Amino acid sequence: MRQQRATEVWLVDLDRWNDALSVSERQCPRLSHDEGDQITAIANPAEQVRRRAAYIARRLVIERMFGPSFRGHPFVHGSAGRPELPKVATGGDDGGVSLAHTGRYALIGCCRTGVIGVDIESPRAVTMDARRRDMIIAAASALTAAPLPAGDGARMLQAWVRLEALAKADGRGIGHVLAGIGVVGGGGADAGAATKLMIQSALEVCDLDAGPDLYAAVALSAGTVPPVLFTASCDIERLLS
Repeated sequence: MRQQRATEVWLVDLDRWNDALSVSERQCPRLSHDEGDQITAIANPAEQVRRRAAYIARRLVIERMFGPSFRGHPFVHGSAGRPELPKVATGGDDGGVSLAHTGRYALIGCCRTGVIGVDIESPRAVTMDARRRDMIIAAASALTAAPLPAGDGARMLQAWVRLEALAKADGRGIGHVLAGIGVVGGGGADAGAATKLMIQSALEVCDLDAGPDLYAAVALSAGTVPPVLFTASCDIERLLS
């Protein structure tokens, strides 16, 4: 599998492509033992199936970017617990990968150099007091010039995926971002703290058009060309080839 771009983001329908992903894994095993343990630890059988498909798809995206050297190797984990690529996977490059999933969909980002974070949400009710909601929306609005969507629910979910993607790329987790903007911990910081974190970490945040009823965003190293979002059947078949 050849590298196509320095940064790629893939949206995978796990239910639609589960059989093809399973066949790919049977023909050429790529998952590590610890990924298998994480899958079997999930109590819900249907969620087990989807998580396994997501992990296989993540491996295929990594292999498309870096080649087959990572097959069977476990991820390393940063201080915030996020999976990171060891040097055996990247050939010494400082590449990164990020996975998010919601329902039947997985969003996978991979970059040859720098860092990346992705997040995705399906429509859901968000129960939160007005002050916290307003701070999250204000912080997320400052991360990019793109407007948040209309409607309270859509606006909140798109704001959330922006902050979550930023937190994943930064590597210190969503708790660090929420504490910085005063949503948790009573720090009382202004909403611009999320923007300051983005600047200090040399990151940029972009919304992704994942289709109706999905909210998605990517955070990546500043100056990186925003990635194409691969979603069509022909794209997924290219990933599986």
